[in-house]
Parts: sequence; C-alpha cells; structure tokens
Amino acid sequence: MQRYQFKSNAPRHKEADAQAYGEALEELRDDAGVILADDVWRAARAPEHVMHKEFQWDRDKAAQAHWRQRARALISMVLVVSNDEPANMPTRAYYNLAVRPGRRRDYMATENIIDDGVLRARMHEMALRELRSFSHRFHQLLAASQPLDAALSEAMGLLELAVDATVKRPSPRALTRPTRRG
Repeated sequence: MQRYQFKSNAPRHKEADAQAYGEALEELRDDAGVILADDVWRAARAPEHVMHKEFQWDRDKAAQAHWRQRARALISMVLVVSNDEPANMPTRAYYNLAVRPGRRRDYMATENIIDDGVLRARMHEMALRELRSFSHRFHQLLAASQPLDAALSEAMGLLELAVDATVKRPSPRALTRPTRRG
C-alpha cells in the first residue's frame, strides 16, 4: 500500500487525513489510472465520505466561491500588448501578490509592480518559489532528460542570484526604473 501525505501548503480541513484521502482517490481511479474531478465531488457528497468536509455544500456559498474563482481567472487572462516591447510581446496586465497587510493577496497592475522596488522584489521571490515548485513537481520527469534538468538548474541558480541581489540590496537604478507604457 502506498503512503500519502499532503503538500505543505495545501489548504485542507483541519481533520483531514492524507492517507485516507489518498486511499479514497485510489478507489476512484479507473483501470487506466485516471481520476475524474467529477467523480471525486460526487463521491464526497455522502456525509460519511472522508472528503465531505472539504466541499462547500451550501449552494449560495459555493456559487460565490465559483464566481470569485472565475473573476480571478478573468483578471489573470488579460494581457497588455506594448509597442515598446520587441515584437509587441504580450505581458500580463495584473499579478496576484500580497500587497496590503491583513489581506491574503490582491491583484496589482504590472506597471505598478515594476515601479515599486518592494513589490518588484516580492515578485522576484514569487518567481523563484514558482520555479522551485515547478522543479519539485516534475523532478522525476526532468531527471529523465539530462539537458532539460541541467538548464532548469542553471536558470534557478541565476534567478536565486538575481532575487538575492534585488531583495537584499536593490540598486538605486532599479528603484527608479521608468514605467513601460504603450
């Protein structure tokens, strides 16, 4: 039998049991090894199911949560095409970032992040965390491709150096970088 644990930052119910969840998911897996999300929530509808408390069963609250998630997706899908960028390369218009104390995260316009040394440093740290997360998530697949693994390791090393330089001692030039507007 496999042993299961949760990702360290995974949001979950306080009584959640990773082993029980893993075993419940195994029961839902088909012969090809596929698990369908619809099968998971349908099984969890039963009040005695191990994952029941992970879902919002109040339809009004569930609808609001869905709409909030859809709004996040809409904000994230908008790109800016700048005439100043080479080949009019589209860039994200907004990033999800911890901006205000007491709030989890907000969406901030990219140009405001670029103009603010503290916010820019937070974005650099976030980029490094995401690159590490990507590397961790796909470590088995990356290890099977030596050139790809080596390139990712090199990129992570360079980004770590850049983040250290930005976070510990941002250059005066970096703090006065002009806004890119098109």
